[in-house]
Amino acid sequence: MKRRVLFTLVASLALTCTMAFGQDRDHDRDDKDHDRDHARAERAERAERWRMQNGWEYNEYDRDRRPMGWNQGAVTDWRNCTDRDGDGRYQCYTYQYQGQPYYYYQDNNGRMYVRRHHHSDRDHDHDNDRH
Repeated sequence: MKRRVLFTLVASLALTCTMAFGQDRDHDRDDKDHDRDHARAERAERAERWRMQNGWEYNEYDRDRRPMGWNQGAVTDWRNCTDRDGDGRYQCYTYQYQGQPYYYYQDNNGRMYVRRHHHSDRDHDHDNDRH
């Protein structure tokens, strides 16, 4: 009888330790996932810092990042992508995002250059907020 009780206690202790160890591993994994998601969000926030010039806002994206809605783009006149006279060597595209037209082109290295009209009533859009 004592052996059964002792065996049950040892088995229960072993099971409890195993479960606690497993929960710690899950918690560590959740922490790593959270850290990775947080880092991704910070990179995305940095990517959404638009600069103003001549009534337009400009942003650049590396080839591993793209703005929302860009994949719905259609070919447009290349002059929509730049203020300056150029040779039009890159194909210009346009797309709508949140009711606003965006214009972009990609260089030979896959870097994307995007511009949009500046609207001073963009309080609902936090792209220009400086925290």
